[in-house]
Amino acid sequence: MAEISLIGKRILVVEDEALLGALLEDLLEELGCVVAGTATSTAAALQVIDLQAIDGAIVDINLGSGPNYEVAERLDGLGVPFMFSTGYDSDLIAGRFSAHRVLAKPFDMADLKAALQAVLA
Repeated sequence: MAEISLIGKRILVVEDEALLGALLEDLLEELGCVVAGTATSTAAALQVIDLQAIDGAIVDINLGSGPNYEVAERLDGLGVPFMFSTGYDSDLIAGRFSAHRVLAKPFDMADLKAALQAVLA
């Protein structure tokens, strides 16, 4: 499979841990992506989704209060490709979302690049 370009791809980051969100922003920019927004809560993520054109998203499955699928449901409904990020067992991702790609924490640049290319392909 040919490698797809990530240059200019607008990516939403949904992550409640500030340091990890900042790391993702930096890594995405190094890959040539544009960070369309960084949200630390479901409400903030939904607002970005409603106001910005995005090509994809990285969604932390646990925003502090357990699994949250509201953001995933909105993205899925709009046809926006996304992946989950989690430090937990990916087998915990429920039902219809279990087939979505998971970026396991901790991750590195190569992991992020491969996951983004797979999701955006």
